[in-house]
Amino acid sequence: EDDVEDIEVLSSSPQNAESEDSKRLRLNCLERQRNKDLRSSFLTLRDHVPELVKNEKAAKILILNTATDYIHSLQAEKHKLLLEKEKLQSLLKTLIPNFEWGLCSTRCNFRGYHLYFCGNFL
Repeated sequence: EDDVEDIEVLSSSPQNAESEDSKRLRLNCLERQRNKDLRSSFLTLRDHVPELVKNEKAAKILILNTATDYIHSLQAEKHKLLLEKEKLQSLLKTLIPNFEWGLCSTRCNFRGYHLYFCGNFL
């Protein structure tokens, strides 16, 4: 019981009330800063999604969903391009035996070696 009375006395003291007020102010300030940073992050994300760039009033859930869809579309495009690159590399491997590298003997913008095919410049 003595401990409970001590706590009541401490919490009702002017010095402790002031400390609680300053703690509350500090926590409020930190929360405001966190909210400001979160808002800024959402705006930055919105500005990187082409579909939302001009939508000044996009809701957070719309920003998250649209950004997710955009990321998935970028991943699909990357996959498609990698497949195309593999096909082109495969095609190049079949063509390379017909090519020769030769030193440029003409005056051109490209200095150094050129790729020849059957003796003609490509």
